Amino acid sequence: MAECSKSKVTVVQLFFLSFSYVFSGLFLIRERSFLSFLLPLAAVLVFSLFGYFFLQCAPRTFTEKERFLCFLSCGKPHFVSRLLMTFLIFLSAAEMILTWILFAYSVHSFSAFLSFSLTAALVLLLALFIGSHGLTALGRFSELSVFLIAPLFFRTVFCDFEAVDFGAFSSDLYALLVVTPAPLFYLFSMTVPASTSMPKPIKNLSVVLICAFSGAALAVLCAFLFLLFGTGERSVFYLLFGWMASVIRLSFLLCVCTADSFPSRFGKRKRV
Repeated sequence: MAECSKSKVTVVQLFFLSFSYVFSGLFLIRERSFLSFLLPLAAVLVFSLFGYFFLQCAPRTFTEKERFLCFLSCGKPHFVSRLLMTFLIFLSAAEMILTWILFAYSVHSFSAFLSFSLTAALVLLLALFIGSHGLTALGRFSELSVFLIAPLFFRTVFCDFEAVDFGAFSSDLYALLVVTPAPLFYLFSMTVPASTSMPKPIKNLSVVLICAFSGAALAVLCAFLFLLFGTGERSVFYLLFGWMASVIRLSFLLCVCTADSFPSRFGKRKRV
């Protein structure tokens, strides 16, 4: 979908993409159990640790073709790495379809005057439009979520607390499906320093790990605050916040599933 030159993100954008990815997952499955919030956070930590290992071993020259494949293979593509990448992308494709259906259902439940098929088509077209501009544009768009995060914390001053069960997981455990490895690995492979000019190697690679986990932690905190202060599912602010994160998630998964390196599993491509 997007050219490699449009697929880089800064560590700040990594933070907001990680935030949007995790929060939208909790929003779409309508998770209401505090302990279940910790499951995707633990998944982000585990996958980020693996991503940190790959990041240390993989080449960090952004002009490298088949970037995602080189990241997973530590710079030396081989059959196992191609097979792993294919499996991860197909897993992300399944996650993308599920996200699309849940997102369309969320919008349709609020605007029942539109048919579900029309709502699903509009949601997909919006995600395709945003995703077609590449991960860089999507990262910049995700930074706008800060304008919705700030009102959330101010809102807590004027709200009453709700009773929250801190000692139980959800019986369905849908929170296990919120985070998969490919999106986080893809973010790690496409992260460059804060400068958007000539990319330079990141001196302290732990910054990438910290930003990815911190974004997920903030997402869990926001989801918890919505639960703690009893934000209803008909709240316009809550829906706007969740829908913005969801369209970022869907567009992001589209970028992952159409990664430049994906078609090369059937053969090597020429490097420029």
